[in-house]
This record gives sequence, C-alpha cells and structure tokens, in this order.
Amino acid sequence: MTIWNKTTEREYWEMLGILPPAAMRAGGFLVGEAMDHRTCSVTGEIAARFSAFKEGPTNSFWKAAAPMTVAEFYREIVR
Repeated sequence: MTIWNKTTEREYWEMLGILPPAAMRAGGFLVGEAMDHRTCSVTGEIAARFSAFKEGPTNSFWKAAAPMTVAEFYREIVR
C-alpha cells in the first residue's frame, strides 16, 4: 500500500508541466523522468520508478512517499 503525503497545488501542477508524464490517469500522474530502477511489486521485473502525484477530493493534492513503477501506479490509481 502506498503512503501519500499532502503537497501543494502549485507543486502538483509544476511537476505535471515539467516533462511529459511517464504515465497518467484521471486524477494522477508519474513525473516523466525515472528516479531509479528496482523489482516491480506487480510484474516481478526490474522497472523504472517515478515520483507519483494524485488529486484528492475537495481540491487536495498528494505525492507518493516513495517512487513507483508504471504498473504499481496503474494498480494504485484505479479510475
């Protein structure tokens, strides 16, 4: 389970605009540059990990406490 920390609306939009997202779903995205690589908890394969952001209810914004792979992001952001 991913731990999400509250962030600012400004940081959310700044990170969304800095590079094209590595992955995006309604309500969230992965920043377009990988932080590192490790074994993905979903696929079991070595994969790039990215900073993750999501929007919450009532105009709240969140950043994942640890980077995640694309497969982990899609599992987490189910919309």
